[in-house]
Amino acid sequence: MIKSLRLRLLIHTSLAVAFIVALLGTAVYYFTRRSLERDFNEALLNQARAVAATAELHHGKIIFDFDPEEMPQFVIKNHPDYFEAWINPTTIIRSPSLGDRDLPQPAAIGPITYKDLFLPNGAHGRVLGMSFPIAEEHDEAGLFIHDPDSQTIPLSVASETESLRRTLEQLLWLLVGLCSLAVVVSGAALVLVVSRAVRPIERITRDIDALRESNLSARLAVPDIPSELRPVVEKLNGLLTRLETAFARERSFTADVAHELRTPLAALVTTFDVCRTRQRDEPAYIAAIDKSRQVAQRMQGMIEALLMVARADAGQLAVKLQSVDAADLIDDCWAMFAYQADARGLVVNINVQRPALLETDPEKVRIILHNLFDNAVAYANDAGTVRISAELSEGRFCLEVANTGSQISQEQVPRVFDRFWRGDESRVNTGVHSGLGLSLSQRLARLLNGEIEIHSAKMDWFTARLTLPVGMPTGQSAMAGAISA
Repeated sequence: MIKSLRLRLLIHTSLAVAFIVALLGTAVYYFTRRSLERDFNEALLNQARAVAATAELHHGKIIFDFDPEEMPQFVIKNHPDYFEAWINPTTIIRSPSLGDRDLPQPAAIGPITYKDLFLPNGAHGRVLGMSFPIAEEHDEAGLFIHDPDSQTIPLSVASETESLRRTLEQLLWLLVGLCSLAVVVSGAALVLVVSRAVRPIERITRDIDALRESNLSARLAVPDIPSELRPVVEKLNGLLTRLETAFARERSFTADVAHELRTPLAALVTTFDVCRTRQRDEPAYIAAIDKSRQVAQRMQGMIEALLMVARADAGQLAVKLQSVDAADLIDDCWAMFAYQADARGLVVNINVQRPALLETDPEKVRIILHNLFDNAVAYANDAGTVRISAELSEGRFCLEVANTGSQISQEQVPRVFDRFWRGDESRVNTGVHSGLGLSLSQRLARLLNGEIEIHSAKMDWFTARLTLPVGMPTGQSAMAGAISA
């Protein structure tokens, strides 16, 4: 298979041009040949009529008034013409050029026929066969009277076709030469045309080859690009934009991971250093160990969340469907945050429709609820309000978790699902909140055929709205498909 686009275009267009030129040449040759043969046959028929006009029936006797001077073509020695006439089946007249040889006798009654044959002199020729009635001449009036019942005479007239054959042969070679020249010239023109046509592709190829991961901000800009290639360039530029975003996100991700792990690791090192400075009693060591254990647990939680996000992105999370009452899940998850909300003096309003039966994966729903409740309690303003409502509507489960005191504007909302992104850019809560909760929750919601929407106004309400289907398709596999970030 030819892989070069230039060569493929050149071959295909050349074949198309060659086919069209050959078709036109064949048509010209065919119609010219038909015209020449028609003229030749017409000339042969005129000669036969001229010979037939010399015959008459006079007093019951057939007479041919043949004059060699008037028809020298039947007498000459070089390339003569021939004729012969019969009566039952005796030859009554033949041209001097025939000598004692014969032409094929046509039917006494029938249409005019043409047949190619070798003439008596060995040359290629064509014979016309026809029959004609004899006219009787009346002496008193000098008129020819054609009697329908009069006798018909078979007549054959032949002539050489060498001149016709040479003309057709010359025409054929002329057309072959002209067609070949046309194909060669058009091929040369096509080389230039195709080269110009693929030039934008070559420029695009060079621009793509010049791209490096350090300059992904560059975009393809080909002047005078054909309209057929414009969508390709636009898609490639879109791909470069996505790649640039992905590379920037990965670089930010690496920095964020390092930043998130540095604080708890520094706390661990500090605790160990303090313990080694001097001998301490058992309670002091236990307190240091407990503090280190809490730091390690937070690091473990962050790493597990990060691992779950990576598995969700790779489509490696299993979905285990069960019938569950979402209202009971809400109660169980909120119980873990009720004390913290009370300690901060938050006003909590819970309005949940009961029962709220779902066919879903309860463990993943529990993770989503845990993250939403944790964010609401942690980021609400002191003595603010947390509002939790849930209901079944139009075959879907809808949960809203809202809190006052939002520090995120609506313009920042698209970033809340980015890994390690938090509204407090100073990261005062590093080690407590890693910025993975909403990112993980969004992926888990999509894994369950649901969605999370965020609405926020700075210094006002922050609202997270979770929607899940009441029942998932029975064909939902244990391994879910890849979830887009």
